[in-house]
Amino acid sequence: MGRMLLLVTVLMTGLIGMTSFNISNSNVRMIKNSHTEYSRVQAKNLAQSGVDWAIRKIMNDTTWYGEKNFTVPTGKISVLVTNTSSRYPDGPDMNEYGKRIQSYGYADGQYVLVDVVVQMPAASGVPNFFKYALAAEQTLSLGGDIQVVDDGNSSWNADVHTNQDLEISGSSLVKGFGTYNGILDPRPNKPTRFFQPNSNPYNLQVARQVDKIDIPEFDPSDYIAAANRVTWGNLSISGSTTLGSKEAPLIWYVSGNLTIHGDFTGYGVFIVDGTITVSGNTTFNSLDPLGNNLGLYSGTRVVLGGNTNFIVQAQILSAGDITFQGNVELHGLATSRGSISLGGVPKVYYRPATESLCTPFWKGEKIKPMIISYYQ
Repeated sequence: MGRMLLLVTVLMTGLIGMTSFNISNSNVRMIKNSHTEYSRVQAKNLAQSGVDWAIRKIMNDTTWYGEKNFTVPTGKISVLVTNTSSRYPDGPDMNEYGKRIQSYGYADGQYVLVDVVVQMPAASGVPNFFKYALAAEQTLSLGGDIQVVDDGNSSWNADVHTNQDLEISGSSLVKGFGTYNGILDPRPNKPTRFFQPNSNPYNLQVARQVDKIDIPEFDPSDYIAAANRVTWGNLSISGSTTLGSKEAPLIWYVSGNLTIHGDFTGYGVFIVDGTITVSGNTTFNSLDPLGNNLGLYSGTRVVLGGNTNFIVQAQILSAGDITFQGNVELHGLATSRGSISLGGVPKVYYRPATESLCTPFWKGEKIKPMIISYYQ
């Protein structure tokens, strides 16, 4: 009897010991798993924070490419930013311009990758009147075979606007919306024949009456103090010219008339009291993938034309009229407080305005890049 009791006692003690051991191991595993899951959640939060951080950075500097092992109180973040023409990481070319953001979050041995593509806004931080391929205070006539399309980026709408009447005829094509404050003349039965936006997510009417937009008065002499270079009298520029950087563009004030053509490097703005005449190619060694390198702002009028075909790469503002002559290709945009005369057979390839070429003169509202795909 005594031996049996001893055996039972030993067995019970062993069972209790094994149970305690198993419970202890289970608790350790639970604690370990809980800690691992907590660390993984922390790493995910850090990775998502890295995406937000990257978006804020590229809103101010589209050349920002990221940073490795950025230390924060709960771990580390590494961000890599690259250009992409797709809507998806490692996806096919969709002829759009965006940024791929790869954000790694590290927390206590755990890491999470968040891989997103953001579409860059067509006009971030620029004034409203510079958000059109063509915009005019007076009646705008699109007749014959005038083409107003995007400059190789299907995410850009090449919109046109007038604060008076919009006249359309012939085989003209606008790869964007047509807006006007007066009337559409003649009123076509099928405005989609002329106006075909690349993007219309809200199914808006492609041609419609809207409120006037404010196209401000522009007096170049008001901005002499902002100029890096000043020319008194007339100026003619040809050949190769070096301008400034995107963050600090060269601002060149001309008190007379400006005649311009040639090759350029960098970013710059010409503010001209008199007439700006572009008589030949204005091309750039490294064209901004998101916008323009050159601003041509006249207090009088702008003339684009000559006897031969040529290309103008610029965002243009005139306090008076803008005149197209001959077979001119404008890669950029044009806004006039007067009229826009489209003589010859011009083509307009819309490129969005560049913020740094606007902010010394006008302020605009910042637009955040939009996330269009997200993978974790």
